Amino acid sequence: MTTSKSTTVITSETTLKPIKLHILLDRSGSMQGFEADVIGGFNSFIEKQRQVEGECSLTLVQFDGQDPFEVIYNDSEIGSVPDLTNDKYWPRGNTPLWDAVGRLITTADKANADTDVDNIIWIFTDGYENASREFTSGKVRELIKEKEAAGWSFIFMGCDIDAYVQGGELGVRQAHTMNFMKDGQGYQTAWDDMERSVTSYRSKDAAGRVSQREDMFEGQKSAEWDWESRK
Repeated sequence: MTTSKSTTVITSETTLKPIKLHILLDRSGSMQGFEADVIGGFNSFIEKQRQVEGECSLTLVQFDGQDPFEVIYNDSEIGSVPDLTNDKYWPRGNTPLWDAVGRLITTADKANADTDVDNIIWIFTDGYENASREFTSGKVRELIKEKEAAGWSFIFMGCDIDAYVQGGELGVRQAHTMNFMKDGQGYQTAWDDMERSVTSYRSKDAAGRVSQREDMFEGQKSAEWDWESRK
C-alpha cells in the first residue's frame, strides 16, 4: 500500500514579506505656509500605523535644492518612529525631484539587496521638477519599470501641479497617482488616503498584497475627489 504526501509550494505570493515603506517628502520653498499640515499629517499617519500589527519599517527622506536627499529616519521599525517636528522640516529651495526619486530607489535597492522584502515608495510633492543634476526623468522611469517588475510599488501624490503629468513622466501608473488640494483640508485628506491604503496593505495576506499592488488606493481617492469638487 502506498501513501501520497501533499506538498505546499512556498512562493512569493504565499510568503508574507517584511514591508519597507519609503516616504519621499518635498521640502522645497513652495511648501512654506503648510508646514503644520505636513508635520501633523505625517504624525497622525505614524500614530495610526503604530497600532497595526505586522513587520514594517519606515525610511523618511526629504528633499530640496540645498539637500536633494536628507534622511530623517532610516529603516526604523514603524512602531518606534518618533514624531516629525519643525526643527526637522522647514521648506526651502528648489525641487530636484528626479534626483530625489532616483537616489531613493538606488539606495533602497542597495540596502535590501540580500533580503526578500516588500518595498513601497511613496512620493509626496507640491512642485514640478526644476533642479536635478544627476538623474533624468527617463533614467528614473527605467528604474521604476525595473523595480515594479520585481514587485515594488510606487505611489505619487501631488498638489498645486498636475500629478498625472509629473508622475507620468516617471512611469507611475495612474491608479497609483493622485491630485489633492493645497490647503489644510486637502493635506489631511491626502494623509488619510495614505493611511487607509497602507493599513489595508499591511493587514492583508501575501496574495492580497499582490492583488492590491494593482491599485494601492483600492479605488478610494478621497483627496482627489475633494480636489475635483473644489478646484
